[in-house]
Amino acid sequence: MAGRQEGALRSLLQSGVPAMLEVGSSLKSAQAWEVEAGLVYDDRAWFLYDELWEVSATARPELSPSERAGQIDLLLDPLLDAAVPDGDRAALVIDVFRAVLAARLIPLFDSLS
Repeated sequence: MAGRQEGALRSLLQSGVPAMLEVGSSLKSAQAWEVEAGLVYDDRAWFLYDELWEVSATARPELSPSERAGQIDLLLDPLLDAAVPDGDRAALVIDVFRAVLAARLIPLFDSLS
């Protein structure tokens, strides 16, 4: 009887160890994916920072560089905050891109009138 229990325990351990390793591997993959997703937001934030700087320099030339940077930071800080849900960060990226596009199109429409 002890031999059968020992055999069953050995079989359980042999099948359980690979399963535990797979679970650990899946968790590491999910963590790596989260890091990769965060890098996408970082990349978009730097691009949008430059675009917002140019747009604001044209629209609000009276702002000092520190005031301009402060206002842009207020807008983009949630994009860089990992505690903000991904859905909200994605919506912010879209909204800021729309705003930059609109600001870039205003001179074009003004020239048509």
